[in-house]
Amino acid sequence: MVGELERPEILAAVDLLAREVPGAERAVMRGTAHLPSMERPEDFDSLVEEFLGRSR
Repeated sequence: MVGELERPEILAAVDLLAREVPGAERAVMRGTAHLPSMERPEDFDSLVEEFLGRSR
């Protein structure tokens, strides 16, 4: 998970991890930067719960 306002090199690293790590997914939180879990905690929690639900 990454904030859409994150630095370009971080966004690129997230893209690489999503492509190369089996089972990894890329989620972008709109309107956030480096700390999406603190900037939009409810949205963050929802995305984590959705991911964990698919991973069972």
